[in-house]
Amino acid sequence: MNLVYNLEKGTIEHIPNDRKTDSLQAYFDCISEEKRSFIKALAMDMWGPYIKATADTIGSDKIVIDLFHVMKHKVVVSL
Repeated sequence: MNLVYNLEKGTIEHIPNDRKTDSLQAYFDCISEEKRSFIKALAMDMWGPYIKATADTIGSDKIVIDLFHVMKHKVVVSL
């Protein structure tokens, strides 16, 4: 199961029906551009369709891949 939740409010904002780009995009489309501008970061796993929806709508610079999934895939990030 996937959830979109607000860490500051402690609320579940959206429960998508599946893991497709369109499912998350539909949620983002319901948020005004003004409210989207207040989003500081979105933590997620490395699921491509969600990364695409987020990058296209919110911006890839606000995507934070959670450490569990980074370590699970043994992704090496050099600074």
